[in-house]
Amino acid sequence: MREDRAGRQEKLQKIFMIVFAGALAVVVAVCSASFGQERRVPVYSVDTGEKKVAISFDAAWGDEFTGGILDILDTYNVKATFFLVDFWSQKYPDDVKEIAKRGHDIGNHSASHPDMADLTEAEIAQELNTCADTIESLTGRRPTLFRPPYGSYSDTLITTAESLGYQTIQWSVDTCAAEEKAQDMFFGNFLSVCFPVDIETPLSDFDPSDQKLCRLPLLMRCHIC
Repeated sequence: MREDRAGRQEKLQKIFMIVFAGALAVVVAVCSASFGQERRVPVYSVDTGEKKVAISFDAAWGDEFTGGILDILDTYNVKATFFLVDFWSQKYPDDVKEIAKRGHDIGNHSASHPDMADLTEAEIAQELNTCADTIESLTGRRPTLFRPPYGSYSDTLITTAESLGYQTIQWSVDTCAAEEKAQDMFFGNFLSVCFPVDIETPLSDFDPSDQKLCRLPLLMRCHIC
C-alpha cells in the first residue's frame, strides 16, 4: 500500500508540474505580447531641418473671429489646418465653405466633441463618419486628418481612425494653454527662434480683450522668417 500511495503522489506531482508549466507558458506569452506591442500614438510634429511650423485651429464653439483669422492668413500667404466639429460645421456652413475656398486643409474633429479614448470602434466610426459627411457635403472633399477632442486617444481610436483613412494629428504646442504672462514669453521667444513644431489654437479661445487675435500676425512673421 505504501508503494501505491507513493505512486499516486508521484503521478500527482507530475500532473501538477505539467499544469504549472502550461500556466507559466501562457503567462509568459501574454506578458511578451503586452510588452512587445508599442502603444499607438498620433503625429505630434514632423522633424525637418527647415524653419517651418504647422499651424492648426480647432473649431467647436463660436465663429466671431473666423473671418479675421482667414484674412490674417491670407495677408501672409499662410495655409493652416482647421479641425472642425460637426455641430460647428452644421451651424456655420458658410464658414466651412470659406475655409475650403481659401485653400486651407479641413480636418475631422468628431461629431459631438466627446472624449473618444473610451469609445467603441462602432462609436468612433459614427463620430468620424458623421463629421466627414457634413464636411464633404459642404466642400466636396472628405477629410483625411483627424484630431481627437481634448487630445485624448487610445490604441483603438487611432487604429479605427486609420482603418477609415485618417491620420491622427495631435499638437506639440498649445498657444492658449498657458497664462497670459507665459503666452507673452512664448510669442516673444517664438519670434526669435523657429523650430519644427505643430501649433494648436482653438478658434473659440480668441478674445479681443487679451489680444490673442492680434498676436496671430507674430506667428505669421515667424512662419516666413
